[in-house]
Amino acid sequence: MTVLDCLKYLDRLMPLSLAMEEDRVGLLAGRGSAEVTRALVALDLTREVIEEASQWGAQLIVTHHPVFLPDQITEASSEGRVLLALLECGIAHIAMHTNLDAAPGGVSEQLARRAGLAGELTPFGEADAGRSGKLEFPTDLKEYSLQVKTALGCPYITMYDAGKPVRMLAVCGGSGNSLFEDAAAAGCDTFLTGELKYPLQLAAAEYGVNLLICGHFESENIVCPYLAGLLTELGLEARVSSGHSNKLQVIGG
Repeated sequence: MTVLDCLKYLDRLMPLSLAMEEDRVGLLAGRGSAEVTRALVALDLTREVIEEASQWGAQLIVTHHPVFLPDQITEASSEGRVLLALLECGIAHIAMHTNLDAAPGGVSEQLARRAGLAGELTPFGEADAGRSGKLEFPTDLKEYSLQVKTALGCPYITMYDAGKPVRMLAVCGGSGNSLFEDAAAAGCDTFLTGELKYPLQLAAAEYGVNLLICGHFESENIVCPYLAGLLTELGLEARVSSGHSNKLQVIGG
């Protein structure tokens, strides 16, 4: 099996055509003709992830986030050092970014299921990147936020209480800036996302929408086991990176 075989398989499940304009997805580094038996999956391409892949003997790294492409691939920038490490190890890199947000089973669907939405999910927002649905029973916001915190393994959740229980939930993995107003317009009482700009946090009061902000990493890293499972079904030996984690720490109670 080659790198291009893996890309074609992933493209069928999460078409590259779903990616937003100018997003960098697909095979971003490496030889498409290279043989693959092992693939490491991670949210981000970092030097730690590359080292782990090299030590394990993986020929391919599949991530959600693409690495920023600098003007020069040198040691002068952090991105350049990452790309140098990748090329020096001879490992290929595939990124499934906004196409994985929008695809069935992708980031927002994984987030919705972890958040307790068991029924039908409705795509919404730019490129159908978000998902919305109804909880079986209305739930107190604080109680619900603790449930989500546990389900996602978050060190914290930032909450805005609009004074209503959670029933109609909208979710967006990563940054929810472009989808917040769509969620409010769709009649959702609660919006769960990884991060949200401060002006939109203020706007939540005007729209009367509860907010749950759980962290960019935590809202998207949940898709990695799904990706690894797909690659395993393809016949590769695939696993999620054990060393890549959110490097930020919470201080205080």
